[in-house]
Amino acid sequence: MIPSKIVIDSEFQKLIRPLSKDERKELKESLASCGLLMPLVVWNSDGKTILVDGHNRLSLWQEFNGFNEEYEFKTQELCFGNRDNAKEWIIKNQLGRRNLSPKDYTLLVGMLYNQRKKASPNPDGKNQHSEVKDQIDPKPKDTTAAAVAAETGVSPATVKRAGKLAAAVEAIQAAEPELPREEVISKAKKPAAKPKPKLSLEKLLPKRWESFMKDIAVTEHTDVRLWLTAKLKEAAL
Repeated sequence: MIPSKIVIDSEFQKLIRPLSKDERKELKESLASCGLLMPLVVWNSDGKTILVDGHNRLSLWQEFNGFNEEYEFKTQELCFGNRDNAKEWIIKNQLGRRNLSPKDYTLLVGMLYNQRKKASPNPDGKNQHSEVKDQIDPKPKDTTAAAVAAETGVSPATVKRAGKLAAAVEAIQAAEPELPREEVISKAKKPAAKPKPKLSLEKLLPKRWESFMKDIAVTEHTDVRLWLTAKLKEAAL
């Protein structure tokens, strides 16, 4: 397989956890001395060879022009059927790695939960019979969260919180693509500021009117006071 023939899919690439400086240095040294020990995982879809796993390795391989021509460029082809299956495989493949921090693991759990909800048109397993049951039990169980919890060894509540975190990270990255990953995660963890309650028009106008009238009352000139009063009435209407 020629590296230049491999297509980098932006959606798939966003699911890959970026390497730290130390991890990138170690990988670079490994590639320089041993070549590609693990093949890149690719998927042939619509006539394109799409990279599914090995984005960091391929990036370094191309950056340094393959390091050494004596090393074989290895790929492994897998079949996924559709893009949703490929995305889930990417996330689960990373969850199985040992060098994950608790923060990275939580984020990937949330990504898996969100991806599975998007991919399934009926994530909670509802049907015409469960709709009747929902009328009795207004809080049906989230079967997607329960399934992900069983697979990842955490509670369904943790899965849902992780899903919210992953969604917040995705939104921040879309709005601020240059923001460092650590800052993105830190920002996503901060609770959203609660909006201050707004007074209704009925409550707000009397308060403002009372304040205005106190100021007008001390105005010495009758004409000015009458003019201000008229203008305030117009504004209130």
